[in-house]
Amino acid sequence: MKKPTLLLLHGWNWKNYSKFGNIDPWNNRLKFIQELEKIFDVYKVIFPGFCGVLEPNDSWNLDDFAGYVKKYMGDGNLYPDFVLGYSFGGAVAIRLKSSFGLNCPIILVSPAIIRAISHSNVHLYGFFKKIIPGFLVNFAREIYLSYVVDNPYYKHGTRFLKKTYLDIVRVDLSGELSMFPRGDFVCIFGSDDTATPPNLLLKKNKNSDAIKMIQIIDGGGHDIANTHTKELINLINDFIRKKGGM
Repeated sequence: MKKPTLLLLHGWNWKNYSKFGNIDPWNNRLKFIQELEKIFDVYKVIFPGFCGVLEPNDSWNLDDFAGYVKKYMGDGNLYPDFVLGYSFGGAVAIRLKSSFGLNCPIILVSPAIIRAISHSNVHLYGFFKKIIPGFLVNFAREIYLSYVVDNPYYKHGTRFLKKTYLDIVRVDLSGELSMFPRGDFVCIFGSDDTATPPNLLLKKNKNSDAIKMIQIIDGGGHDIANTHTKELINLINDFIRKKGGM
């Protein structure tokens, strides 16, 4: 029987920035990929700035990344049966579905729908920019994120990655998720995920049907693809069976 097609959208892993020379953004989750390949015919998108893909001159927002995936699909005449987004890739999948006409179901794993960004304090930037000249705020932010809190996502980034990162961490997609039909997505978190905590999303969607599509793996963190591979694959299998994908 022909396998359903799956398009993978990777996360914002600073170790996969192009300067580190990695060629596959899923190289730290190979067991998970191997399990997915037993179920799906797998395709991968690599975002600019990662694993050797050239960067644009200006920073991107979430729409730019979703448009990039849309173009990838169009150039390759790819019409996947499912799209799986991990962490930041989950945010891209949501925007791709809400604004770019993606009509297949999406599988969201540890998705960056609402981020816990208190560790970087990037949300203070807008406040200080109102009372301090912009160039001083930018300089202070560079010192703070790179050397005080030692945020690797920012510190190791190029100009493009730094500016883009500061934009994407502010995005809250809980409203977009709540608009999707219940059977069009599944959202899988680890209960102990501190990077994209599920409790933030559960609170936002407590009166929405979306909450019924949120699955929690007990004891898992952000990297449930490695630590809870079997449980994660089982939940994905359950979802695609319900969608008639197997």
